[in-house]
Amino acid sequence: MADDVRDQNADQSADNDGRGELSRREFVAISIGLYFRRLRAIPLTGIPALIGTAVAYLAVALGGQIVTIAATYLASKLAWTATNSVCHRGTASTRRATAGCASPR
Repeated sequence: MADDVRDQNADQSADNDGRGELSRREFVAISIGLYFRRLRAIPLTGIPALIGTAVAYLAVALGGQIVTIAATYLASKLAWTATNSVCHRGTASTRRATAGCASPR
């Protein structure tokens, strides 16, 4: 399977001998320049786009960290609640076996 993909990529790169093909970035830059009919329009529209991408990336990363912290807190709270429930609601033999349990809060 991987050999097939490599062969396809090799065929595509052999077909593209460096002329006539534009990358997406080049195409977008040329399109913006032609639309606004000024070369200075390219950085004026590209810089805010890059800043927006960076802000979105940071927001997703920060949101992921917040979700991880919340999940860790809730998991530890659940674990302590379950442990205390076993220690304090069991039968007499269970209470003797778990005499070292933490006291309820």
